[in-house]
Amino acid sequence: MSTEELIALIGYVEEPKMERFLKELTQRFEQMNDEQKALYEAEKQRRESREN
Repeated sequence: MSTEELIALIGYVEEPKMERFLKELTQRFEQMNDEQKALYEAEKQRRESREN
């Protein structure tokens, strides 16, 4: 699955699978281009704000 597809799926991953899913994205972070990093960071902030 492409990085863009993974980023787009962040909000749809079931909680039991989230840790593994985020680990995969974190591993890919250094290889992401600037656009992908921006999408990832935006989704990460949105997710964190929902948790608080």
